Amino acid sequence: MNRYLLITLLFLFSPSILAEETTNNECKPLVEINIEWQTLRIRPHENAFLNCTVSREQYNELIRGALENPADKQANFKSLFMGRLIDHPWISKFLAMQALDHEGWDAEKGQPKAGDMNSFVRKLLSFPELLKQIQEPFIGTGYTVIGASIEKVLVAKANEIKWLEINEPVLVPYDAMVHYILKKHEDD
Repeated sequence: MNRYLLITLLFLFSPSILAEETTNNECKPLVEINIEWQTLRIRPHENAFLNCTVSREQYNELIRGALENPADKQANFKSLFMGRLIDHPWISKFLAMQALDHEGWDAEKGQPKAGDMNSFVRKLLSFPELLKQIQEPFIGTGYTVIGASIEKVLVAKANEIKWLEINEPVLVPYDAMVHYILKKHEDD
């Protein structure tokens, strides 16, 4: 029985399966707002069973739209939960490319040369170049994106993940659960 469970898990988490991009025009990404928990949460679709992704343009529109509500302007959000990076191929690709270019990444072993995986990925996803992109829809809202919090990093062969556009079988981090930490300016 354990063998069947293992086969099922391998099937569910296979990067090859994830490489297939959805062309479903039915995808309706949204932002869930939880004032009590002080969080914003991006979901690629209201139906969790559809395979949808969120582009950078959609991300910008979602955040801007979510923060237009006057009631939400009174909130003090502390976190933006992006969910899984596979739902945001543009960030997933940034992560993989940065890891490959980083002297501290071992592409053969699929791990940092020193330190733990979560810390390594957190640093890459907190690079100013990416934070500027994550910050873009927050401009004028009084919020600053100050860094990332990471858990459950997944590594796979880059050539098995279509959106990475890497043809080599090198191992790269491509998925994780990501929270961006928000700070609201006191004078806003």
